[in-house]
Amino acid sequence: MIKNLAYWLVFSITVAAALTGIIMVIYKVTGHSPTVEEALLMLSVAITGLLINHMKSTSKFEGHARAELTTLRRDVEEMKRDLKLLTSKRARAT
Repeated sequence: MIKNLAYWLVFSITVAAALTGIIMVIYKVTGHSPTVEEALLMLSVAITGLLINHMKSTSKFEGHARAELTTLRRDVEEMKRDLKLLTSKRARAT
């Protein structure tokens, strides 16, 4: 049980660090802090990326999981495009 808690702790620290880094980059590029929409989208992209890496590293990664990974990758790419559109629209508005 303690091992599971340690894994979740590392996972949450990684997500928080990734989100903080992405927010800092957006702030540096656009000159303003991200909106709630942008922050939630960044969080979902970070979590999905971590899940994809976890799925790749497991030994039971075959068949159905491979198809799910392909779908997840497409979803991540769509989320990245949405994030770019949000930041570019907001940058143009200011």
